[in-house]
This record gives sequence, structure tokens and C-alpha cells, in this order.
Amino acid sequence: MVDVTELHSRIAARAEDFLRELFGERVRKAGHEQWRVGTHGSLAASVRGDALVYYNHEAGGGGDAVELWQRERGGTLGECLRACAAWAGMTADTPRPLKPPTSAPVALQTIPTMPQEAADTWREGREWLCKTPAALDEQSVWRGWPREYVETLAGAGITSMPLYFGERSRIAFPVCEPVTWPVGKGEHPDNARRDRPRFVGWHTRLHDRKDEHRGWRFVPRRKDDGSHPGLPAFPLVLSGAGFGGTIHDKRLLIICEGEFDVCTLPLALGWFDLTLGLLRIPPAVALVGILGAGAGTKTFLDAYRPFWPRDAAALVLRDGDKAGDKWKERGGFLDALRARCSRVECLHFGTGTNGKRRDVNDAWRDRTLNRDVFDAMLVSIGWTLRDAETAPPRNATPPPA
Repeated sequence: MVDVTELHSRIAARAEDFLRELFGERVRKAGHEQWRVGTHGSLAASVRGDALVYYNHEAGGGGDAVELWQRERGGTLGECLRACAAWAGMTADTPRPLKPPTSAPVALQTIPTMPQEAADTWREGREWLCKTPAALDEQSVWRGWPREYVETLAGAGITSMPLYFGERSRIAFPVCEPVTWPVGKGEHPDNARRDRPRFVGWHTRLHDRKDEHRGWRFVPRRKDDGSHPGLPAFPLVLSGAGFGGTIHDKRLLIICEGEFDVCTLPLALGWFDLTLGLLRIPPAVALVGILGAGAGTKTFLDAYRPFWPRDAAALVLRDGDKAGDKWKERGGFLDALRARCSRVECLHFGTGTNGKRRDVNDAWRDRTLNRDVFDAMLVSIGWTLRDAETAPPRNATPPPA
């Protein structure tokens, strides 16, 4: 039996050698313990803790070193596990001298579509967050998320604490516009119009001041007079391994209001690998966090119209407040979804014992949202949790030439 923890540690200690075993000279260094593969660098690999992980920006998915081997060489997971163990010198097949494992800092993925100035500010906020224990443990900010999960979201570019005019933001999430991307060599023509995310700014929560609730701002784009906000309310979409999710090849959309709710869903559904610090959202599923119950729905529908998946089902988990009720109005958000989706169901979590509205994050924290509860919710649109976790994405394999 292979000691998986030891295997990942050994591969991480010789990460670049491992990547060159699979990709040869196409591997290039992209930072400390970070690499890119190919001319355009769509596949990114980095060392997180004691494991090598990867994310394919083009395919919208990722995993650990064994899964990367399986992706490139084929075979069952067990066969690839044994092959990796042999490569790492854990069997008598191919003994190799090993460098001692080293403890690596949190590896921060880069986001190539960021303007340089914005990228520097965003990256500084992520690095500051990952190096500041008090910020990672601040439960009034993270709403019950464990520290390891916050580190994973920051490392994947899904959250940061950037500076805002010299002041440290309380929290921020990326704002991405979906854009077209030409079809790649050997790919199915349907993939020519893909909602590749283009970073255009971020949505940040500022610290309140005495007697002043400062709320959220869109940055860094500014209006002509220099004021904020100036960005459309593009939703936060998670799919594959996390940041910059797409919907064009999905079969199931899970839609809720706000970044906190959409980021809580992987925790509630067991789609977070605590050991490796990876999001593992099923390939046929996209999690969509609408920014606001009003304008955010129109922005989502308009921006993603060219990329809408065929015959997708949608489960909408709205907030249990008056703003959430607007989604049900005649001609509103739900009616628009029904015109585009094969099946749509809208559910909410009502109000708590204190009389306040409850959302996805509230339900998860008071343990009324878990895998069993969510499985029952999916039945309303003809799905099960098993279906969601095993269904392939659309056009996952290009047809033979």
C-alpha cells in the first residue's frame, strides 16, 4: 500500500522534475514554487504545503499530482498512484535520490488577465492575508470558514485584502467579465465561444467607522470624475478548481446571492479537500454568486447570454428576505431562467429563531444545510447529488477527426 501523504511530499520536493517527466521542455518557471506549461501557460502548477497541485485554466479544472499524471498518461487512478510511487522512489522499480522535503509557503496562483497595477495590488493583499494569522482567524469576517479554507481561497485568487487608498480592505472578491476565446487545436467547434473570465476589478468590503456603515465598493475602475464604484456587477462563478469559473459546458447551475454564499457551498457539500487545500467542484457543475438581488441578475443574464449551456438545469437558493422575494416576481429573474433552462427550482432557508433572514452561509453555520439536505433539494429539478458529482461536462471529449 502506498503512503499517499509521503508520496505527495516526495513529489512536491522534486516538483519541477515531476512536471518535466510529463511535459518535457514545455515547462517554464512562473515564480517561487510555480510553473506554467505550454506557450500560453494555460496549465498552472504550484506547491501548496507538501503537495504539488495543478489547475488548467483552459479546461476549468485541476487536482493533485496523481490526477495530473492520470490526465496526461491515462489509466486508472490506482495504476497512476503506483506509477507515481515508482517515479518517486517509493518502490523498488525505479529508486531515485530524493531531496529532503521542504516546507513551502502558500503558493499564490497568478491571474494573467489582470492589468499589472491591479494585479500588484491584488497580489499584495493575498500575500498579506496569507501571512497574517489574525486576519486568517477573524471569524467576524469569514463567517465560520476554517482557516485552511480561507488560505485555499486566497491562494486560488478568490479572495484578498487589498489596499483601498492606503487602507486595508476588510475583504474582497474578484470581478470578472466573461469574454470569447477562439477554439483551440483539436477542440470541438462548440468551444469557440467560451466564457473565459477577464479580471476587471474587485468587490471590496471596507471597515466601518464610528457611526458610519461604509459597505461594499467596486474597484479599481473609476468613473471619469475619479469616483467609485464603476464596475458592472458581474457574478462570482466557481467551477473546476475554483477561480474564474465558466458555465458554457455545464449541466447544472447552482445560483445564490452573494460571494459568501457561493464560496460556502463547497464547504457544505464536501467539495473542499482539506488535506491538499483544493476545491473539487464537479466538472458538470457551476456555482454562481449573484451580486445583489436587483441589477446583479440582469448583469449575469446579459453577460452570459452568448455562453449559456444547452438544456442546463438550475437550482436557485435565494435569500429569505424581501429582496430575495423579487426574484419570484412576474417577468423577474426566475422567469428569465425558465426561458433558458430545462428545469428551474427556487428554494430558500426562511428566517431564523431571531427573526432575521437566512441565506446559504447561515444555513451551513447552523447545520441545516449539508449533503443530505442538498440532495433532497436537487430532487426538485430531477437531479441527485450523485448525478451532480458524476455527470461529465458537455463536449468533454472532442469528436474524432
